[in-house]
Amino acid sequence: MAIALVGSQAVKGTGATPLTIVLPGNPTAGNFIAVVVGSSNAASTVASVNDSYTRAVRRDNTGPVSYVDIWYANIPAGGANSNSIVITATAATLIAGWAWEFSGVATSSPLDQFGGSSTTLSPGSLTPGVANELWISAASNLTNAPTVPASWTDGIAQLVTGVVHDDAAYLIESGSGAINPTWGGTPSAPCSVLASFN
Repeated sequence: MAIALVGSQAVKGTGATPLTIVLPGNPTAGNFIAVVVGSSNAASTVASVNDSYTRAVRRDNTGPVSYVDIWYANIPAGGANSNSIVITATAATLIAGWAWEFSGVATSSPLDQFGGSSTTLSPGSLTPGVANELWISAASNLTNAPTVPASWTDGIAQLVTGVVHDDAAYLIESGSGAINPTWGGTPSAPCSVLASFN
């Protein structure tokens, strides 16, 4: 089955830890949920009432310190109130979060490729293990918002702190070529991440 975004199941939000972002509806059991976190202190857990999330990749910049993470829930149980996703951090911090629900992602070992950069708006080139994978990317930048790479679906940039801007996006690839996204904007203490799911 081809990977697809489930309806309008996408959300973003920002605030202090713990941050709760709420999908428009409860996710369907067996689907896949991707969550991106941008924060000034490292995120420690991402969870909902019925589901726990695994971190795929994290990068932090060279300062002032900001983190970007990609987390995922494989085969979420779904059910009542599972659309409320709670992000906590290692210390009091401001957090931005994005979440999407997808159908068609593998139900066993979905994480394929992952990487990132602590110094640039390009997380690097990765080659998927199979065709038509789901890609998630995010970037953090100081003083100006990163802009979404061409052909990616933008999660919309958020101001995490007074000067730190983060953004997240997804791409459902058609084919099996290497993916090498570059976020736009003038680099200023940037970092970026990339992960693929089959």
